[in-house]
Amino acid sequence: MTADTDEIGAEMPWESGEPESRYRAPALERGLDIMEVLARSELGVSRAGLAEALGCSVSQIFRMLDCLQRRRYVTVEPRNNLFSLTSKLFELSHQHPPTRRMMSLALPIMRAAAIKAHQSIHLSIFDDGETLVLAQVDALEDSGYFVKPGTRRDVYLTASGRILLAFQSPEETQRMLAEAKVKSGELMPEADLLRRLEVVRLQGFEEMPSLQISGVHNFSFPVFDVEGRAVAAMTMPFLLRTDLSSSMDDARVILRTGAAELSALLGHAVKPA
Repeated sequence: MTADTDEIGAEMPWESGEPESRYRAPALERGLDIMEVLARSELGVSRAGLAEALGCSVSQIFRMLDCLQRRRYVTVEPRNNLFSLTSKLFELSHQHPPTRRMMSLALPIMRAAAIKAHQSIHLSIFDDGETLVLAQVDALEDSGYFVKPGTRRDVYLTASGRILLAFQSPEETQRMLAEAKVKSGELMPEADLLRRLEVVRLQGFEEMPSLQISGVHNFSFPVFDVEGRAVAAMTMPFLLRTDLSSSMDDARVILRTGAAELSALLGHAVKPA
């Protein structure tokens, strides 16, 4: 055996020049296919439904489903035998060191800002063509509007999505848009979106009425890493309350300050004008 082979007579990918997909792991790929189908289902999928979606027989996925259940990635509803994902993948994402560190730094800042503004706040990242809510904190009031951690939204029509697209290099923005098109289609003309992203960059934040909930006005500010890229969006769904002294102008300043504080903790340094 030489340094360029993993077994006698076997070429490594870089030696042959052929794509690495030649070295396939069919069982692993089938297991991942199962989880991706379940991720797109809100109500669960039967064994027969999974087999049909994957173009295989029920017997071909039986052992894989059993393994995924034992490892707690998948659960089955006993009343109707529908399979669905558990929260384990979401839990694993929070154990990833960069995400875990950002969460630990963000939560105290978000709590303080939420209490001061009398509004809930959530933190989102870009993930697989969508925005993914990592964390959410409530104000101390007995009512309000919040977005659950784990919620996914499109990047076109949300304040957090536009923030995550706007504060990147042009090449990275295009890459993210390509992923978003695969996930949700082109929900608005790209030229219109790019013009809006330029406005967002110039003003430093996005502000827009919620397109999902009437009466909610969203503010969103970028959270920057050491290289000046938006690694997250800190967003406040503002609700005007008649029982509290709470204004949009005050809320905007509070959220801007919180996002800047978190950016500084992540190593971002504001460049002098």
